[in-house]
Amino acid sequence: MEKVYYKIVSKKRNIFIFLILLTCISSLGFLRSGYVLGSDLNFHLFRIKSVTQNISIGKIIPIYFNQLNGFGYGSGLFYPDLFLYFPACMVIIGINILTSMKIFFILINFFSILSFYICIKKITKSQCSTMVGTVLYAFSLYKFVDIFFRSAIAESLVFIFLPMVILGLYEIIYDDYKQGIFLTIGIVGILFSHIISFYLTCIFCISIILINIKKIKEKYRLLSLIINLIFSLLITSSFWMPFLEQYLFYDFSFYYFSPVYENIIPVVALFMDFPINSLFNEWLPPGIGCCYYIVLYIYFRYKRINNNFLILMFILGLLALLFTCCTPLWKNGLFYKLFSIIQFPWRFYMFATVFLTIGVSIFLKYYKNAKLIKLLIVYSLIIFSINMLLLNFKLRVYEHIGYEIGYGEYLPKGFDIDKIYDYQNKDIDYYRDNEKTFVSIKNSVDSVELPLIYYKGYSACDSDKCYDTYKTENGLVGVNIDKNVTNLEVSYTGTKLYKVSKLISIFGIILFIIYVRRYRGMIVNEKNIHET
Repeated sequence: MEKVYYKIVSKKRNIFIFLILLTCISSLGFLRSGYVLGSDLNFHLFRIKSVTQNISIGKIIPIYFNQLNGFGYGSGLFYPDLFLYFPACMVIIGINILTSMKIFFILINFFSILSFYICIKKITKSQCSTMVGTVLYAFSLYKFVDIFFRSAIAESLVFIFLPMVILGLYEIIYDDYKQGIFLTIGIVGILFSHIISFYLTCIFCISIILINIKKIKEKYRLLSLIINLIFSLLITSSFWMPFLEQYLFYDFSFYYFSPVYENIIPVVALFMDFPINSLFNEWLPPGIGCCYYIVLYIYFRYKRINNNFLILMFILGLLALLFTCCTPLWKNGLFYKLFSIIQFPWRFYMFATVFLTIGVSIFLKYYKNAKLIKLLIVYSLIIFSINMLLLNFKLRVYEHIGYEIGYGEYLPKGFDIDKIYDYQNKDIDYYRDNEKTFVSIKNSVDSVELPLIYYKGYSACDSDKCYDTYKTENGLVGVNIDKNVTNLEVSYTGTKLYKVSKLISIFGIILFIIYVRRYRGMIVNEKNIHET
């Protein structure tokens, strides 16, 4: 069986064709003219539209200046926008926003498959297990749900980078510590994609490190881990520094579904292969697919494989599944405090999918059973095909473009969204020009409230100087001025920390490139020495 798979992927061209074929099959749902109405679709369309408007005037800022009747919405300070610049650029060159979103999801799908292929190839060094594992990942149920049923761009992006994180940790702990650069790539990608997934990734990474603390204590492995974590912090500073500056010092109306255990997945749903939950709350997705339970059953009966990383992946995968459905855990005070920020327990499905698929791939390296391999591939294709049919015939199709700000996360406390449409202020007149607001002050006052939602970083200037801004009781921008001031020009310029964080990120990227080039040269030299 191994020889058959080796012939298929013995050339780079064949590997590329294999990955493209998997992408095409697993992206068939985007061929329809409409768009399946996912629960997060309108919010992400809102983000893409807002980023597009910012780019069109040459501004790369985290404030959506044209939203909420021009009062501006600071979603980009709390929800990373980096990867949205790609679909936004497609919209700017004339591609329909729904079409650009489809193309973007197809690319996400491709790079997630490619990422997992690289991860498994390096861990198992087996052509057969790499191909089978990649097929399972390409057709994994929760990825299908995220992309098609939820339209969750941010969480879908994490499917690209989470395998890189696991590969980086594997290389540092078990194999070639010089390849720990994958950890940096993965962490950077996740933090720039979805902050909740980043939070969970940190918890699982800490768990993996603590479990393998004896290996990590080896000098060079510990040094590689520290260096890559430092690179991750430096490169992502342009997001997490401004985020913490806003989050720690100002109150925002972050929305949480409470209590979390109301969204617990029923245990029986873990064994469902179809995202149709007529028996339960339609809001709840099913499990990750029964094919993993088949392999786990065989593994526990086989009991001939002693691979620590395989065992670790299976344990973490099963724990992630347990967290989605165990009500007593979520009613535990400590556990609830640690994880309530994730809003929905089913977010653990992504981690269960990645951990268990890696575990299955490693298991297949040792358990070379052709019948099992064929069963897994055929089973995955059948389940995927049925879900694709359900996608096309059972769900409501999105026929028009609409936008929404979700649940109003990232709005300052005290702000009343209903008042912005009839806002009046007897002390000022104003008009807007793209991201700038021009204010005429009618009365002799020493402070005014401006028609902008407050986020730290706004500047208000007259012809002579700029004035500090603050948050008013209404959650708007306030400014103390001299009494002779009659005109102000207000825009979001960012705080000093915001500006410095951009420079730190650029510095981190440059250092990381130098580091990668240096160690790549060392690896090549080592290979040449071994070959001679």
